[in-house]
Amino acid sequence: MEYYMKGVTVPIPIEDKLVVVRRGKTVEYETERVYLPETQDTRVKRMVIGKVDPTNPSRMTPNEKFFQLFPESSVPEAERDAFLRECRMRRDIAEAKRNPEELAARIVDGLDKLKTEGRRDRMEPGMTERRILFNMFEQVYYYMEELAMKFPNDIVDEYKVRVVNELLEKFRGCFETENMDRHLELIDPPREETDEDGKRKLTGMTYSDVMFLLKWYKVFGS
Repeated sequence: MEYYMKGVTVPIPIEDKLVVVRRGKTVEYETERVYLPETQDTRVKRMVIGKVDPTNPSRMTPNEKFFQLFPESSVPEAERDAFLRECRMRRDIAEAKRNPEELAARIVDGLDKLKTEGRRDRMEPGMTERRILFNMFEQVYYYMEELAMKFPNDIVDEYKVRVVNELLEKFRGCFETENMDRHLELIDPPREETDEDGKRKLTGMTYSDVMFLLKWYKVFGS
């Protein structure tokens, strides 16, 4: 799946002879040209690098392949790198969704790394630990965001709450010295309740609730 940069457009590099605008909608870049002597035809392969901006046909919304081919663009380096990092993480999360246990395994593995790297990091205490935590958090954030988009009103199960909260507790620790951790809450675990008819049902935070909570962590971590 290709990911496109939201809210950002760049000039279509029409001066590059390998760039072609297809049907006025997509911008493609030639990656290979092979001559077939048996048919006397030339076969051309192209990749999509952006979508034409409908409000300004001279500009386009870039995808990650654009930045791989045109690293020196008008987009600030920090924004470009953040977008490419998000693309990689979304792809990782999409892969992890095929195996729900993988997310938990990644978190557990990351927490183990914290212990190891924390001992190794003597020159800049806490920097390696913070980098690992932020990377883990971003993976969890985009994973939960996709679930919230598909199942906004579903209750988050106890297993996910427990694993994610373990990470959030570590994340909060990065802000204790700034006294900012008081703004970062943990996910309330689900619970069973009995209604007036004697039926038992699961109540707790939904995926949309959790995303609202996680957005505060993302603000603090950015």
